[in-house]
Amino acid sequence: MYSDDDNDAITSFTFSANGSGSRRAPFKAIALYDYTVRHVDELSFKEGDSISVTDCSDDPWWYGSVVGKGSGSFPSNYVSA
Repeated sequence: MYSDDDNDAITSFTFSANGSGSRRAPFKAIALYDYTVRHVDELSFKEGDSISVTDCSDDPWWYGSVVGKGSGSFPSNYVSA
């Protein structure tokens, strides 16, 4: 969406977990659900946790970290960005 009122440009974009958005890492995401690791390279988190996403190029799995919980891969459909 683009608006140009009084020469003040306002831009916004839509981001979806399936990769159709235009967002690039790094950015913050909020956990929608609890996720418990299934492999050693994954990240566990609880609903409401703030996740610093550092790589979203391997959709549907992203890479990020939660303060005090470490870092790892997690399913992108478990978060809102």
